[in-house]
Amino acid sequence: MKITTKEQAFQALDKHQYGIPFDAIEFLYQHPADEEIVQKIQAAFDNVPSSYATEEVANNNNTALWYAIVAENHLDIKFLDAIINLVTQASAGSDFLDEQVSVLIGLIGQKYEAIAVEKTLSAIEKALEDKSKKDNPFLYLFDILFYADIAKHKEVIGHILKHPSNQYATPFAITICYTGFNTFIPELKKLVQVKNKTPKDRLFEADFLLPDLKSIIKQLEAGKLKEPNDALPYFKQRSTWKKYYQEQAAYFEEHIPEDVGTVKNVQKVGRNEPCPCGSGKKYKKCCLKNK
Repeated sequence: MKITTKEQAFQALDKHQYGIPFDAIEFLYQHPADEEIVQKIQAAFDNVPSSYATEEVANNNNTALWYAIVAENHLDIKFLDAIINLVTQASAGSDFLDEQVSVLIGLIGQKYEAIAVEKTLSAIEKALEDKSKKDNPFLYLFDILFYADIAKHKEVIGHILKHPSNQYATPFAITICYTGFNTFIPELKKLVQVKNKTPKDRLFEADFLLPDLKSIIKQLEAGKLKEPNDALPYFKQRSTWKKYYQEQAAYFEEHIPEDVGTVKNVQKVGRNEPCPCGSGKKYKKCCLKNK
């Protein structure tokens, strides 16, 4: 059915379970500024389940993801708290939603600058102090660093970097490098030294990026990055939403249950986990591309 009204689009996003509802997303994405759309986006963010019983259930509850895509073109500072909560409260269970948080935090940082930076960094600090949130993927908020003012935010950035509960200290340090904050080089080197002395069984999963951090620190010291495109927030690296999700469509189709007519092929490796081939890259940037 062709989408011609907001109501049809809302219904499509609210009820859609399998595949990607491109037409409904596109209709709302391109719609002129509209308070009703903003309210629907906010409601979708506020009603993400705190956890899912199974991976299949998580993959078939993508309403918040669809509205998070629409939000790219309907930015509102009111979204910030809800976006932060998506990755500092119990994990919503969707890699794609987590990545979309990264897109939105960059866009909001670009539009609202200081207020977004201060609130986001404060939320990361709060999450680090709360032991019940240690497994939540707040690393998807790190692109806010691209809009930080080193003079104003050096202390809080340093505190987050050195916090003993920060299991994402390595990717946080990499983001610091990409922002060009070379005043942190001594702290970054110290982090590497600490990680090198830490027994492997006590390292965090995200520390598989440690070789990348070592290399990027050297590049930062030399004043030239080998891959300058990495020195951009994720939303500037990613293609347009439509092109990106067209490339990911097969992943969503793999999760259509058998009773809908397609054989289910549940992904065994998380898209953001280390690739099982041993390349050291994330799965989504390695063998997943060949599926």
